[in-house]
Amino acid sequence: MTSAWKSPRAWVPALVALSCALGLLVAWVDPVKRQAQAQDARAPRITDEGRALLGGLAEGERLMGWTVQALDGPRDGLLHIELGRDQVGFALMVATKGTRAESAPVETERYVIFYGHVHPPETILPDGTIRATTHALARRIRAQEATVVVPGM
Repeated sequence: MTSAWKSPRAWVPALVALSCALGLLVAWVDPVKRQAQAQDARAPRITDEGRALLGGLAEGERLMGWTVQALDGPRDGLLHIELGRDQVGFALMVATKGTRAESAPVETERYVIFYGHVHPPETILPDGTIRATTHALARRIRAQEATVVVPGM
């Protein structure tokens, strides 16, 4: 009695089934990988040069009583610093001088510092918050801006 697997004709359906199974596996895995990469690309990240310009500012650090929740950039020519306290948050944004039409509350030799993205939206920040945080950030930038170049800004 001879085995059916010895015949080349028996291997063809097996190879087709194996190819289909591999195709399904690749189709299932690839979108998952792309979705993970897309989520990872949206996650806040700051470049080493951006962090250096901010004087080594790190997530979890305090800036005038506010906790740094995220650092991002440069994206669209901005460094983005999210601050929070007591379920209230806002952001400071740093741009190169002359690249934005809006007037900035604080300027250094080469950079401007803006604020925004207050949440919850109807929140009024405590008196002096913007002044204190933007000036504290400006002190850090002034100490670094002569020696640190941030590509993308």
